[in-house]
Amino acid sequence: MTDIIIYTTPQVLLHKQGKLEHDIDHSPTGDYYWELARIPKRLKEGDKIYFATTGHLRGFFKMEEINQWGQLKFNISTWKEINPIPIKHFQGFKYADSIPELKE
Repeated sequence: MTDIIIYTTPQVLLHKQGKLEHDIDHSPTGDYYWELARIPKRLKEGDKIYFATTGHLRGFFKMEEINQWGQLKFNISTWKEINPIPIKHFQGFKYADSIPELKE
């Protein structure tokens, strides 16, 4: 398995967690998508998509699939909080195996 990390804003993370009040894009099924400029080649269904914001990794979703448009699909019910891990801001994605604290 090869997990990835995505850095985003607190508001976008709340939206993806289904916690944003007055969310006009709320998914009744809990399914959400994340689109990247390029798809991680090592990423497979069932891998984790970690999210970081405001200088820390906050948690992850389990990825369900990569659709035909290259979007990563996950369900909010798979969200798992973790103890915050400091991380510097970046764009795009990075593989989680570069973070020693995430190694199992």
